[in-house]
Amino acid sequence: MARGTNQKFKFSYLMQIMQEKTDDEHAITMPQIMEELEKYEVTAERKSIYADFQDMTDKFGIEIIKEQIGRETYYHVGSRKFELAEVKLLIDAIQSSKFITQSKSRELIGKIKSFVSEHQAKQLQRQVYINDRVKTMNESVYYNVDDIHTAINENKKIKFKYYKWDINKGHNVFYCLPLLLGIIGLLWQAYRGQKGIQQFWVVFFLFFMTGIAIVLYLNQTPSQPRERDYAYAGSFYAFAIWIGMGVAGLVRLLQDYAKMKELPAAAIVSVACLFVPVQMASQTWDDHDRSDRYMARDFGQNYLMSLQESGNPIIYTNGDNDTFPLWYNQETEGFRTDARTCNLSYLQTDWYIDQMKRPAYDSPSLPITWDRMEYVEGTNEYVPIQPEYKKSIDQLYAEAEKQALDGNPEALVNVKKEFGDNPYELKNILKNWVRNKNQDLKVIPTDSIVIKVDKEAVRRSGMMIPGDSIPDYMHISLKGKRALYKSELMMLEMLSEANWERPIYIAVSVGRENQLNMENHFVQEGLAYRFTPFDTSKTGVTIDSEKMYDNLMNKFKFGGIDKPGIYIDENAMRMCHSHRRIFSQLVQQLMREGKKDKAKAALDYAEKMIPAYNVPYDWQNGAVQMAEAYYQLGETAKADEMMKALADKAVEYLTWYLSLDDNRFMISTREFEYHWAVLDAEVKAMKKYNSKLAEIYEPKVEELYNMYVDRMKE
Repeated sequence: MARGTNQKFKFSYLMQIMQEKTDDEHAITMPQIMEELEKYEVTAERKSIYADFQDMTDKFGIEIIKEQIGRETYYHVGSRKFELAEVKLLIDAIQSSKFITQSKSRELIGKIKSFVSEHQAKQLQRQVYINDRVKTMNESVYYNVDDIHTAINENKKIKFKYYKWDINKGHNVFYCLPLLLGIIGLLWQAYRGQKGIQQFWVVFFLFFMTGIAIVLYLNQTPSQPRERDYAYAGSFYAFAIWIGMGVAGLVRLLQDYAKMKELPAAAIVSVACLFVPVQMASQTWDDHDRSDRYMARDFGQNYLMSLQESGNPIIYTNGDNDTFPLWYNQETEGFRTDARTCNLSYLQTDWYIDQMKRPAYDSPSLPITWDRMEYVEGTNEYVPIQPEYKKSIDQLYAEAEKQALDGNPEALVNVKKEFGDNPYELKNILKNWVRNKNQDLKVIPTDSIVIKVDKEAVRRSGMMIPGDSIPDYMHISLKGKRALYKSELMMLEMLSEANWERPIYIAVSVGRENQLNMENHFVQEGLAYRFTPFDTSKTGVTIDSEKMYDNLMNKFKFGGIDKPGIYIDENAMRMCHSHRRIFSQLVQQLMREGKKDKAKAALDYAEKMIPAYNVPYDWQNGAVQMAEAYYQLGETAKADEMMKALADKAVEYLTWYLSLDDNRFMISTREFEYHWAVLDAEVKAMKKYNSKLAEIYEPKVEELYNMYVDRMKE
């Protein structure tokens, strides 16, 4: 008989088959046993199986009972370590424990089912409802308890390291005390007679006009980038007046109802009310404390440090968080005064273009050649893109060339004098169309602009040159855009005039809508992309790994976010995520280039400077890619630690969504589906790298999906 590929595991598979398929009420024949073995690619003769049955009984205490029923001989397991009733008792004990989560309960019961046959396991589907069962999904607590018991038994010290804060420092509780004092003060003032009501209306209108009236007047749209409470500061001052009067109101209440004299009543109320500001300060101190936190300054420097150190570079920014820290560093710290920060939001205005045309600090003026009358307010606010002109222009040049061949070269000379040698070259479009005094020609006659590349200037520029060649032309696609606004025209003007010798960058935080469809010409060197003449979709090189590695490892600062316990609000957290994300991008590029030592160094440095106990791992901040890199480098323990944190986070979100009532759950289905897709992708990564974590989290993916489907059916 031919031997199967798993022959050496025959005894183990046979024992498994007998324990799973048989019990006192379910037996199988010898042909059925041999058929089951063949499923595991194991072949066996009857004689060897009889010998294995004897070894099971003698060496493992698993008795195999042989029964003759008619002409057939059946075999089944007789005695087991646990009787069915004992297993049911264990399951009832687990299901009735409040401190074991429902998910963990199912997992434990699944393991206990291995003590009985698959037929008996069906009898173990017991439903036990427990009120107030713990809902936390942090199941590592069970293993931590076991570790603590082990340490106690072995008389070893226990060291705790906390990676996650359970209490958000931004959660402050005032017990409505300031509100109540303010209402008491308001009423006390309003009911103090004629003079009191007059004073009340003065304070009320101060409160109304600097608060509610501003809300109505501004009519702000939802989803503001930050809280706008600073716009209503005047109303806070007005309400603070009422809070102060609330003390006087309480004194009057004690006098009227407790029949106390004025002095003791005032003393008691004053001492009691002092606890209100004390309590408020104690609540808000930790999330307003900025000591040892220098993120705004350091992250601003990181933007500037991403720029080339020579050539007076320019960096385009767009929002507050990627502009004001840069201005602060240049103005106050005197840092990188050779560079110029240019905000694209302001570049739409004439006064800001005036500033950009003047030198600042150690930076020369920006390369803008336009006269002020060409960009003054109301002029060239936007220029339409009309690619239908291209057909007429092509026909005009074709006719002129034909006339030149027929002996009339002046026709071609005149056309080129009017529109240039190449009418679609950027300089010619800006000069002959956009800046043309003829209003009918103030258009962009193509949706595909070209720039003739000065190859020597590119070589002198200091930019990375992928491959061996530099293209003759750079192509800028305007497809999908109906017009170019003044700020975009200024960007093109600077790109044309800088001629690659003055480096131009754009911050990674600038949205695609402000990138002029040029993202396929960007090469990342840190927190900024560099404009290059190379089409990265063809070269495949989007990161200058040498410069980016030097910037991140040797020049960047991290504002103290490696200090345990430091408070990071959601705005600062976004910038922390950006820094981890660029580390992951660098690591991936280094891995592609085969520079594994540098990739390992960058990963370890990122973990040191952007630790998970302050900046938790997240699907969107590059943590998954970093974990995958650790897997590829053979650092399985580190990779598993990151993947476990990511998967636990997804499971916690999913469990929380499932705990909502039906109405809230229905409006959260998109978020549930997102986190489920994240968990599924993370499990696939675990399986890809043969992580043992996949065995834990793969069942959760299926379980949570089934629970979601059940909720949707209800």
